[in-house]
Amino acid sequence: MGGPVSRGRAYLVGENRAEVFTPNADGWIHPDASRYGGRGGQAAGGSNIWARLEAFLQQNLETAKQNLEVSQLVHGKFNSMSPGDVVVKGAATYPHAIGAANQRSMELDPKRVEWMQRRVNGQ
Repeated sequence: MGGPVSRGRAYLVGENRAEVFTPNADGWIHPDASRYGGRGGQAAGGSNIWARLEAFLQQNLETAKQNLEVSQLVHGKFNSMSPGDVVVKGAATYPHAIGAANQRSMELDPKRVEWMQRRVNGQ
């Protein structure tokens, strides 16, 4: 059938069985892939479009797995730190995130970092 799709909205799709598709961006469902490069799912140049799609998805699955592993390591690290240490480490690692004026103030007064850490720890 085909037609427009909207980001975040679920659609019932599938040729062989019912599947739910929820796009992360607005787009379009194309009803006949053979119109985009030959017959029977064959892309121009003789490559199977479905094999190419599967390879693309497999590559992105591997990237997603790697990103998940890194996220889990970072999450574990943050959970092992006190809130004050998270703030201090964040300020040291990403100074642009706390604003230039605050960064200059901390450079002029190193005790400000100690004060921030005590404040976050409730001291």
